Amino acid sequence: MIIKKDSKIVKAKVERKSITLKAKKKSRDEECSTSDSEDEKYAMAVREFKKFFKKRGRFVRQPRNDKKTFQKAVMTRTIKVIENALDVATRIILLKNVQNHQKTRIKELLSKALRAIAVKKMMRRSKMKRVS
Repeated sequence: MIIKKDSKIVKAKVERKSITLKAKKKSRDEECSTSDSEDEKYAMAVREFKKFFKKRGRFVRQPRNDKKTFQKAVMTRTIKVIENALDVATRIILLKNVQNHQKTRIKELLSKALRAIAVKKMMRRSKMKRVS
């Protein structure tokens, strides 16, 4: 009797273990299938990315003559920077000239106004001298 009970217990344990193993295998298979699909999605995205850039001329091996075009591009960039610096320098000089011109104009206007005031004062003095 005890042996029968023990054998039943052992069989029940074996069945439980087999059920858990089957469940683990199923879950692993599902994980593998999802990871495979994710890998395929990633590979497709990479292919699409490469196709996109191949159409634009990137990811394609450039011939050696393109080094010259790169050097030309660098030279044009430096020329543009120099031109911009010269433009800024000329603008500064022009601003200084304009400011100097404005100062001289203001001085001229002030001197004209002062002359007019001085003339008026002299006229008043001369009138006062005549009256007295």
